Amino acid sequence: MIHCLAKGIAIPTELALAGFNGLSFLEARPIRLTTIETPRLERGRRAALLLIEEGELETAEQPQRVDLGFRLMGGETC
Repeated sequence: MIHCLAKGIAIPTELALAGFNGLSFLEARPIRLTTIETPRLERGRRAALLLIEEGELETAEQPQRVDLGFRLMGGETC
């Protein structure tokens, strides 16, 4: 985003941008970045629990898929 602004590329008119997990240092920028927010803390907690549970099993279970969802944080870049 910083490079685009410096080069005169209009955001979002000429280029749409989206981020992932809302980097806090970008909050100080003149344009609020649109981003996808995921539950990072919960993802780590669930991963740890799955590893602990797997360690207690005699045989490894099939891989599990856990959908923790996401949230679109609307900004001014899309």
